[in-house]
Amino acid sequence: PFISSYRVLNMKEIYSIQSGEMKIAQDGLFSILLGSCVSVLIFDSELKIGAANHFLLPTRKQSENSAEMNSLHFGDESILELLKELKSKGSKRDNLVVKLVGGAGEPGLANIEVAERTLQKFGLEIKSRSVGGLKARKLLFDPTTGELKVKLLVKAKTFDKMLRPSLILIGSSTGGTEVVQEILASLPAFCPPVLVVQHMPKDFIGAYTARLNIGSGITVKEAVHREKLNRGQAYIASGGKHMACEYRDGDYYIELSDEPPINQFKPSVDFLFHSVSSFESSSRVLAILLSGMGSDGARGLYALKNKGAYTIGQSEETCLIYGMPRAAFEIGATSLMASPQEIIDFISSSLANFKVA
Repeated sequence: PFISSYRVLNMKEIYSIQSGEMKIAQDGLFSILLGSCVSVLIFDSELKIGAANHFLLPTRKQSENSAEMNSLHFGDESILELLKELKSKGSKRDNLVVKLVGGAGEPGLANIEVAERTLQKFGLEIKSRSVGGLKARKLLFDPTTGELKVKLLVKAKTFDKMLRPSLILIGSSTGGTEVVQEILASLPAFCPPVLVVQHMPKDFIGAYTARLNIGSGITVKEAVHREKLNRGQAYIASGGKHMACEYRDGDYYIELSDEPPINQFKPSVDFLFHSVSSFESSSRVLAILLSGMGSDGARGLYALKNKGAYTIGQSEETCLIYGMPRAAFEIGATSLMASPQEIIDFISSSLANFKVA
């Protein structure tokens, strides 16, 4: 509603700026969702153009995987590129109005600091700030006027707990296919392995996996029995086979099973979740249960939460069918109920200082 009502009111195109991106325009509206990430917003009062970036980390030193990330992911480099692009369009420093948004949670503090330091280096005064705290922010920035609207996502306790996941699990059914696509498309190349159980007829899994792979910056593939999991890859459970995960000698492996259906499903989300809950410690596991009918995944999610995993259920108002997440919520299996965008932002924040295990 925050964005759609504004679009209708202003009849302007919405440009969504993701992490590692920037935009300069003299029309439309910029939409950015920020957790620990920070955005520098600049309005040229003479040329009537606006500029914005969206960066994840302060500098390359903060990531062991910096070679896999473009310069716009890092505050010092991103702001420099933004200012260079404005200068190439004829912008003058005295005409620039600068605003700063984002930086939630502990990882966000370094992002705020590098933005302030870099802007100060170029003699640019920050006219307004909405930074820090523990909540995600959604912003709309009008590049034609410099008007900025910021909304705190107060309903989502997005940053109550910062984790560094070594494994991400996703269970999904009816209404969740597009959400899975959105989540995978948002993941950086250095993300931990992702295991996905999507309730879908086996004849459609191949085409669905191919579509996910095309639309993602990571590799998305069908699960293969006894395959070792790698970061930067997502594995989709094959149709007609249960998928489990095993932990051996410091590595994760896929195990496929032809056991009978569970909760009338094969693959079953519960089968995957329970397999991971058997690990000695699941505290570095992030498990997500999306839209779907029935209760598959709820008990497995509960078992994971009891072993220390962080568990998220899709919020009722964003589900096509609020069955599986409801069942999980009602038995106390969820650490957080969140919208797809809030889930994406939580993952982004969790990976802000990601280190390879």
